[in-house]
Amino acid sequence: MTRVSFYGLLADAMGRHLEVEVPKGGVSLGGLRERLAAERLGMAGELSASRAKAWVRDTLAGEDDMIGPDDAVEFWPPVSGG
Repeated sequence: MTRVSFYGLLADAMGRHLEVEVPKGGVSLGGLRERLAAERLGMAGELSASRAKAWVRDTLAGEDDMIGPDDAVEFWPPVSGG
């Protein structure tokens, strides 16, 4: 299972953490975004690449970066307070 964490306003809407089933061959970050947005209607805009940055294995990730079943993904809104 891939652990997906959300911060700031995204955590308010999505919850702080989700466990997501990812195929053994992985899924692209863009594919994961689309899947999460489809499962959480109304969140597509907030999860879009232009609104929420994503880190995979503690590195800022691009939409084509692959995510494996044991990875951790973090989504951050553009502005997050402490």
